[in-house]
Order: sequence, then C-alpha cells, then structure tokens
Amino acid sequence: MKKTILWLVLIGFSPLRTTATTAAEIAARLEERLRALQTLQARFSQVYYGQPPAVPLREKGLFYFQKPDRMRWRYEEPEPKEYLYQEGTFSSYFPEDNQLIIQKLSGEYHETEILLILAGQKSLREDYDLTLVPASAAGKGGVWTLKLKPRAEEEASSEILLEVDAGSRLIRRIVFRDWAGNSSEFVFQDLKADRKLDPGLFELRVPADCEIIRDEALSPPGKQTKSPAVRIPQ
Repeated sequence: MKKTILWLVLIGFSPLRTTATTAAEIAARLEERLRALQTLQARFSQVYYGQPPAVPLREKGLFYFQKPDRMRWRYEEPEPKEYLYQEGTFSSYFPEDNQLIIQKLSGEYHETEILLILAGQKSLREDYDLTLVPASAAGKGGVWTLKLKPRAEEEASSEILLEVDAGSRLIRRIVFRDWAGNSSEFVFQDLKADRKLDPGLFELRVPADCEIIRDEALSPPGKQTKSPAVRIPQ
C-alpha cells in the first residue's frame, strides 16, 4: 500500500502534469515570456488564402522586432517589398513601383496585430476569449495551439490561431481568419530572441526620385514632416 501511495505521489509531481495546462495558463506563460522579450528575429513565410478558386499567395522574407515598437518585415519572394513600423507610423516601400507610403499605425493590418501582441499592448487574457485547440491539449510535438476570439464587437467575427512552442514559449505560427473566410498564415523559423540588432535595420533607404505618399494626419496643415525611419538621399 505504501509503495502504491509513493508511486501516485511521484506521478503527481512528474512533468506529465504539464499536459493538463489550460488556455489561460498557456496565455499567461506566453505573456510572461513576451514581457521579458527585448528583440526577436526570424525567417518567415506567409500564405494568404482567399475565396476559392483563388490561388494562395505565398511570400517569404525576414522579420525583426525590437521593443517598444519597432518592427520590420523584409519580403524577399516573390518580389521585394518592405514594411516598417516605428514611432506610431507604418511605412510601406515597394521597389518595383519606386513608391513609399507613410501612414499612421492602423489595426487593419495583420502585421500590426502581431506587433501589438509582441509589444504587450494587447492582453491575450483581457482582449480575447481563449480556447485550447483539443489536438494540442497534450502539447503534441512541443506545440500548444490557442484560438483567440477578439472581444471587441467590431472584430467579433474574426479569429486568430497561435501556435506556441512549449519550450521557448515563442510564437511559431499565427493564422488570422476574417468574417469572409479569408485567412493569412505566418510561419516563423530560425527564431532568435534577445540578440543585439543593428539600429539600421529599422530605417528604410529609398531613392531620391521615390514617389512618397503620406497620410495627411501625420502632418499639420501646410507642413510636411519626414518619417524618422526613412532616409532619402539629397
């Protein structure tokens, strides 16, 4: 009898207990990790699925993040383009069109949602209803999958899937689904956390003849301002 009791005690305190983790507990662990995170870099692949029979759009590139609010997406395939978030502005540069668009940071972009989550400006447990996807409930493959339903009424018809690495507690995959059934999937590989990043990574260098389109809300009437993250040869 004593041996049986001892065996049950050992089982109770074994790592197997982690398989009972709830969605709220996983979210708490992820938020704790993100609060401590200072920088992150990775390779990413993105797939956009529109309504059938549309062919999925596949893109690849490099991703950089630095607290409190710097993030860059450097797309390499199938064509180069740059998205940069810094100091409340969102800059989009399209080399093939020689065009730069500078606008206020908006929640309309999936990339913006990722920034807000990484920077801790959105609380997983306060801003979303959380569900642990059953197939990942045992941490299969070392990955937990959370389903997030925004609590904001205007976003209630959308949902987000987060795949969280059980070891590093970093996001490996994120999927956004809108009310119409369209989805954007981001997969991160070669994740490197808290490495020193070159400040130049958060600057865009564009040609002097680049066409620049600015959000009027960025500048007072009659005054044009430069984005601190954009360098244009004089």
